Amino acid sequence: MPESLKTRMILPLVTAAALVLIVCGGQQQAVAPASPASSPPTSTPAPTQPATPFPPSPTPIPPTPTATAVPPSPTSTPLPPTPTATAVPAPPAQTTDTLLEEKTFSFLEHLTSEISPRESATDEELAAAHFLRNKMEDLGYDVYIQDFEVTKPFAEVSFARAPDADSDAIETLPIWGSIEGTGTGTLADAGKAFEEDIPGGGLDGKVALIERGTITFQEKVTRVAEAGAVAAIVFNNREGNFRGALRSQSNIPAVSLTRADGLEMLALMDEADITAEVSVGTRPFPSRNVIAEKLGSSESGGTVVVGAHYDTTPDTQGANDNGSGLSVVITMAELTADTEYPFTLKFVLFGAEEIGLFGSRYYVDALTEQDIEDTIAMLNFDVPGSGERLDFVGSRELTDYATDIAADIGAKAANAGLPEGVGSDHTPFYEAGIPVIFILADDLSRINSPRDDIEWINPTLMGWASDIGIQLLDRLAED
Repeated sequence: MPESLKTRMILPLVTAAALVLIVCGGQQQAVAPASPASSPPTSTPAPTQPATPFPPSPTPIPPTPTATAVPPSPTSTPLPPTPTATAVPAPPAQTTDTLLEEKTFSFLEHLTSEISPRESATDEELAAAHFLRNKMEDLGYDVYIQDFEVTKPFAEVSFARAPDADSDAIETLPIWGSIEGTGTGTLADAGKAFEEDIPGGGLDGKVALIERGTITFQEKVTRVAEAGAVAAIVFNNREGNFRGALRSQSNIPAVSLTRADGLEMLALMDEADITAEVSVGTRPFPSRNVIAEKLGSSESGGTVVVGAHYDTTPDTQGANDNGSGLSVVITMAELTADTEYPFTLKFVLFGAEEIGLFGSRYYVDALTEQDIEDTIAMLNFDVPGSGERLDFVGSRELTDYATDIAADIGAKAANAGLPEGVGSDHTPFYEAGIPVIFILADDLSRINSPRDDIEWINPTLMGWASDIGIQLLDRLAED
């Protein structure tokens, strides 16, 4: 383990121990460590003085009617040992990676309990950006916000008891592959959209309310469209909402809905006819990157970017995707805040990754040709928190460095190909010709779902990732 990294972790503890000694001074009692590697030497008390005999009287003592025992001479009280300065023992030995595990996991606990979900280009994402900006400013970095707009799909369902009555609107999610447009009609119960669920008279001009389950979304939407429906609403068969997908584009607007909202609509239909309007489209939404910067000691030292996205998909803690990567980057920022590098160090926390790498693309597109030439490397941390092994993807030199470091610290890791269908914020940098490394873990089974919670996080992986990231910066500083 490099001395530089040990020093970042241990120096505050040693400083605190020295302060205890100074404050307590000569009157300090020996401080016992919580679990010392060995007991400190025991002080040997100064020898006590012998008892002094009672001095004889110069004249004989006259007899007394009753004998009274002469009280014994008091013995001298032993002098206390001379106080000497005793070094406060060092704290119990902990490995650097154990301390890194604790730091990253502590941040992740706060993030998942207090600042989740962080859905892309929403007020949730905005609140997370403010939190992260304040965190980085507290660490001493120069921080600024890079604003941009994204075009993202939206879906809305409104319903009323009569065509001319006031309507209630529910913002929901489009089913991927839905045609853009609006469909309005009387709401009709279409069960799960089996053939036998379609009313004998068909669904002409109606909005079909369908329960999720058993058959594919494609079959459900196609069947009600063929029966004449002008729109399809598929409500969940479990708590919360979901993102469905069609194999081919639909002929009618199709959206998802929470189970609670779907059951409420069914109940209203028992009381009266309900007019529903289903809209699917796209519109611009604001998002932003949080950029924390520390200038290098050399004007020609270039720039290294350390990145992680902070947004999530809807209705999830996003513990692994990407709370784990974000926690690693924040820990790296904390432990390198006082380290001088020849290059300028930028920690870039990307917004709107989950809906198309918008934040990282905007960042790279804003770079000049000289900025790109001056960027030495981009380190990307995304989903490094679940499983048993870290995987390295990217430029050969960086992945070889990471593999060597992993071997030195005893981390389970491998140079690996990118899993099919997985992209992340290193991609725009790579496409611009910047050397990159993408550090992830080997279990992606729960990402982009409500099951992506802290229960499935392996803190050891985050400790390794933080250690490897910091040592990569040290290696780049030596080159």
